[in-house]
Amino acid sequence: MDRPVQGTNFQTDHSYYTYFIEFFLKVQAIDPRIFKELYEEKGLSISQIATKLDVSKDCIRKHLKKNKVNTKRSVTKLKNPNNYRFPRPPYGYKRGKNSELIINKYELKVCRLAVYLKSQGLSLRVVGLELQKRGFKNRQGRISWHPPVIQRMITQWKDKI
Repeated sequence: MDRPVQGTNFQTDHSYYTYFIEFFLKVQAIDPRIFKELYEEKGLSISQIATKLDVSKDCIRKHLKKNKVNTKRSVTKLKNPNNYRFPRPPYGYKRGKNSELIINKYELKVCRLAVYLKSQGLSLRVVGLELQKRGFKNRQGRISWHPPVIQRMITQWKDKI
């Protein structure tokens, strides 16, 4: 439903207030425990809950605060890896529908090689040079590899590969 712009004539004011009342009643009709369940147990972000229930993020924050849910805490990726909450997925994954993480086979190949080379005792810079020499491209399509990117990749994948 598009939100009407508040104006000066009766018909515009009437539609604005009708929209406000419908929105307010819709929010009141939702059980506040649903917000807590979706946020804590299912691991959805506030933005995802807002989209799913068609309510504002402020409303969700308010209900979570009433239920004494800490929204300032960092959410670990391990709790819900299929619902990663950050804008860019970690290297080796791509974002699928509904913010789920799907393994990117090309990036996984790069990760495996980087973990293997690091396990052989090479430095991060040498691992990056080896990736360059073999022609692997990063997400930007460049062949250059920076040590911090390689470090994050290795930290993430060293126990999983």
